[in-house]
Amino acid sequence: MLANNMLTKDQMLEQYEVLGFFYDLCIVKRKSDGVKGTLQFSSHPSLDPLDSAEPIGYTRYYYNFVEE
Repeated sequence: MLANNMLTKDQMLEQYEVLGFFYDLCIVKRKSDGVKGTLQFSSHPSLDPLDSAEPIGYTRYYYNFVEE
């Protein structure tokens, strides 16, 4: 299941400073106000447009910011 407000790596880096990783959590500081917290992340297959059944890599998405 995909969460609302999912961010790609580039989108996440525009909004957050990464402080570290722990299991499936990314420890971050929100750039707009300096609030620390965590983002969950997961990877989803990127499909080859010429062969939709064959993944060509994985895209990581970040979501569910929780303040510290």
